Amino acid sequence: MATAFVSCSKSKKSYPAPARDLYQGALFKKALAYAEAHFDHVYILSAKYGMVHPDQIIEPYDKTLKEMSKKEREEWYQLVKKQMQELNLPKPYVFFTGHLYCCAFEGEKPLEGLSIGKQLQWFNNQMRSSGSKRMGFNL
Repeated sequence: MATAFVSCSKSKKSYPAPARDLYQGALFKKALAYAEAHFDHVYILSAKYGMVHPDQIIEPYDKTLKEMSKKEREEWYQLVKKQMQELNLPKPYVFFTGHLYCCAFEGEKPLEGLSIGKQLQWFNNQMRSSGSKRMGFNL
């Protein structure tokens, strides 16, 4: 058992939708598809809502952690930590997110330090691979 986290994307639909459908970024779509194929528990890290289930209907917004002040980011990290504790999600945690979305949390970060292009390539390579359901992780 493990929990995967995927970060939201800037590109969104203009109307409320389940989180899995709201975000339109190519990296988001690949990350979500990979996470859902390989993990029992998957959540999206949203700059506005904190942690959301892919089926949760949410409103579109224009907010990123990059644009937040340090204090606002700290408040966001505390919100997400509280949400994680309330759901008692199984560890380890695996983050398919940018640095700001995972730096305050402990867990595996297979995309750390990779450019967006390299992250897309990583997902393409992983999705082509066969073998263990949890391939590529120290679970």
